[in-house]
Amino acid sequence: REEGIFAGGSSGAAVHVAVQLAKEVGKGKTIVVVLPDSGSSYISKFHSDEWMRDNGFAEDKGTGTVRDILGSKQRDVKTARKGDRVDQVVETMRGHGISQMPVVSEDGRAVGMVHEYDLLNALVAGKVKFADTIDAIVAPLQGALSLDTSIARLREVFAQDNVAVVKEGEKVVAIVTKIDLIDFLHRTAA
Repeated sequence: REEGIFAGGSSGAAVHVAVQLAKEVGKGKTIVVVLPDSGSSYISKFHSDEWMRDNGFAEDKGTGTVRDILGSKQRDVKTARKGDRVDQVVETMRGHGISQMPVVSEDGRAVGMVHEYDLLNALVAGKVKFADTIDAIVAPLQGALSLDTSIARLREVFAQDNVAVVKEGEKVVAIVTKIDLIDFLHRTAA
């Protein structure tokens, strides 16, 4: 659905094995997988949301959007900028109890993320010092969503171990965490 690959169950199994193999061989390697079948024979089965729900493979729970989760929640997003010093970013993260921060340009466009883990590794390895800028450890922005993103898509972001960075256009307007989704589900429970 996301990539437009109309494949069958054997293809899914082949991709699953390729992903497991990729985890074993590590980064920097290329894994090639052949998709041995198409989805033509499965249109009325797992390519059907109704069939998936009826057979217990998909749930309707968690309907809604990121906007619903945020509601009227104040959106005070702590951000860093390229050129900020490591010690300043560490102090902001520590002071606000956060483990990652979006990195934005002068005009507020999201350009990446600084993760606590990357900071720690760079400091321990001596790749950066507290007086250095964060520029060398800014990671690509992953998990970017809009306010109208579905909760199902949000769960996919969380499954990839990303925090959800909510953008309007190119500007970061909110961060959604797993606990935010749990709180929303609790508030809306019947």
